[in-house]
Amino acid sequence: MKKFTQRLDIRRLALFGAYVAITGCLAFHHEPWRDEADNWLMARDASVIDTIMITPDSGHPPLWYLLLKPFALAGFPPWTQKIVHLFLAWTSGWLLLFRSPLPLLACAAMLSSYFFSFEYAAVARNYALGILGLFAWCASVTSGKKREPSVLVASVLLMAFSTTHFLMLAAGVLAFEGVTALDNKLKMAGQREIELDWKSYAVACAAVITSVICLWPTGHGQLDAAFFPQFHKEKVQLALRLAILPSAPQFIKGWWSDVLVLTGWSSVIAASLINLRRRDPGPMVFLVIGLAGLLYIFGFRYFFGTLRHAGILYVLCVATFWLTLRRGDAPSLNKQLCLIFFLATFTLTIPRTMHTWRTEIERPFSNAGDTAEYLLNRGLGHRTLSCHPAPNCSAILLQLPAGKQAWQPGTKSWGTHMWWDKTYIKQYAMTPQVAMAETVKKFGPAGESPDPGVLFLTPTAVQNPGALGMRLVYSTPRNAWGVHDEAFFIYAVKSSK
Repeated sequence: MKKFTQRLDIRRLALFGAYVAITGCLAFHHEPWRDEADNWLMARDASVIDTIMITPDSGHPPLWYLLLKPFALAGFPPWTQKIVHLFLAWTSGWLLLFRSPLPLLACAAMLSSYFFSFEYAAVARNYALGILGLFAWCASVTSGKKREPSVLVASVLLMAFSTTHFLMLAAGVLAFEGVTALDNKLKMAGQREIELDWKSYAVACAAVITSVICLWPTGHGQLDAAFFPQFHKEKVQLALRLAILPSAPQFIKGWWSDVLVLTGWSSVIAASLINLRRRDPGPMVFLVIGLAGLLYIFGFRYFFGTLRHAGILYVLCVATFWLTLRRGDAPSLNKQLCLIFFLATFTLTIPRTMHTWRTEIERPFSNAGDTAEYLLNRGLGHRTLSCHPAPNCSAILLQLPAGKQAWQPGTKSWGTHMWWDKTYIKQYAMTPQVAMAETVKKFGPAGESPDPGVLFLTPTAVQNPGALGMRLVYSTPRNAWGVHDEAFFIYAVKSSK
């Protein structure tokens, strides 16, 4: 088997520099929303035990929270999360450019795509951990050099404990390793790939099993404990579409988009089939296992039509092409299919990508920052806050002094981060009027804990607040382009200043 080699040339360095500059600029302008805020708040305010206990109901492994915890506990500012996330994204970009066999134009298209330039770079979430683990593993099987056993273990750990989606891709990695190892035994010595270290393989398998156990829903939160709950065919179809055409659902309808999506997925499958015919079943096995796992999540578990979830399918395509080209004697047809796939998907989504870049710089992603700024500028940050729904207010608490908590009418408790149990989920059924009434019952003149300085925050206007003894004091400008339910109305007791 010929070894793959990649030169450190000026073109790839220039592309990496451009990627760093663009993603750094976007991240600098990005206004964190509640999911990003919750990561930091949980790292700061939740114990390690609580973080692990929340895992089954949140649907996310605890690694990202635990990675942020030392920074949060040491008193670093919340924007530290952006720096950590950018480092992960940039490392993945470096591996893609300098440790992968993918053509330069394909790499340029990938790094400039909506997913890699914004969703998995500017928005600080746990997905970057999984991408780094996947790319590090792909680089290790591409180098042609003797591989350290720890590389497989570390890569699978990053994937299995980053997100549920990458847990499924970690299963694909283990399937690839197992099938390739068995196939090696049937080949002549000169045709064999790197021998698999079975001890590290066993440890990696144990990591995946442990993650599955930690993530299995309890049935007491937002996720169904059944293995096969109700299947949503339309969600699977939408995810497959958005991975190829990350545009608004109303834009990607029509027969022409069906043809584009089908062609895109066909090219990935065709490249894997070519390797399969050449006695290289690994890429096909990885694709099948990874795709089946992701579609299981989207069809049976959860998929809200969000691009950050559908984009994992795009990452799956990147890794599959990477694996089909990992050998130095990879067929030229696979390179052509790779170029066609990534250049076509990038070209078709240039309007969406350019619009995202421009809008991210010109307008806030969330209006939570405006609300926090108002509270701080008016000297109201010390006041008692009652927030409903609580998750929407996380992005405000992130930007207030550390330790600031809010009372949650829907759960009748104090807190900062999300818990994701049934009580926490049920609060969404409470109307703003009822939540305000609960606030008055708690902090009003005749309440349990009278506090004339209490402020009630909600993203939905309350009809006739005067009837409950409160008045509107501030309404956030509604100019956010990303998250529209984090623009708040702030109400105060009528007699307060």
